[in-house]
Amino acid sequence: MHGKLTVAAFTKFCLIVMACFILFGGGKKSLAQSRCEFTLAWENYPPFIYLDEQQHLTGFDVEVAEQAFTLMGCDAKWLEMPWARALVNMENGHVMVLASANMTSERKAFSHYSIPYRVSRQSLFLREGSHHRCTSLTSCIGNENVIGIQRSYLYGAPFDDVIHDNDFRSNFTVTTSMTQSLKQLHSGRIDGLIGNIPVVWYLAEQVGVSSVLYQTKIKNTAGSEQHFMFSKKATRALDVVAFNAALKSLQVNGVLDALKRKYRVE
Repeated sequence: MHGKLTVAAFTKFCLIVMACFILFGGGKKSLAQSRCEFTLAWENYPPFIYLDEQQHLTGFDVEVAEQAFTLMGCDAKWLEMPWARALVNMENGHVMVLASANMTSERKAFSHYSIPYRVSRQSLFLREGSHHRCTSLTSCIGNENVIGIQRSYLYGAPFDDVIHDNDFRSNFTVTTSMTQSLKQLHSGRIDGLIGNIPVVWYLAEQVGVSSVLYQTKIKNTAGSEQHFMFSKKATRALDVVAFNAALKSLQVNGVLDALKRKYRVE
């Protein structure tokens, strides 16, 4: 007779998977190390990854990754770099893991993916005074508004199709970070931007533009599932299996939900 899998039984299963990972070796390990180590790239992306007032790296993604790797008996080493450069380094194996990643066929060519661990929602933001009584992305930017987008970012529907439409190419300007986009909006170089909703509001407060920023109703309401990416050149499928078991353990034991409440994310 088959019953429901209890929390205790599932936790035991996860521990067995992670024990196999440790037994057969995982992560990057030198002769002087007794624990495996994974290198992760990061850029300022609050409340998911950022430096606190004491200049300690923290955030939802940081806590999830470090707790998962701890369950695996591994350490996390964080390297700061822009997202576009991080993707290149993932492909060539110089970076092992990236958080907050959308799954695409192009990226799957050089990466393994974890199970999803949160949902990302993007929205179109405009500067107050710009035309914001619009009902679609095309009607908003069709008013000659210039919108900031980040290099190598994926925004989901309805944004990505319009961004890659040649008819609207002149309406978008590419920046290296959300902070740069917000500064350009503040200086009047752009009229709006597309970004993750909590990230935009968090950084807008830092830059000092939250009072002139208007969030339109145009967003990817369904959201997009976010994953951890593992470089195929620097990690193995077993690493991802063990990491998924650790993520599932955090989920089943309520740790993931507690962190979502702490950082007010989905």
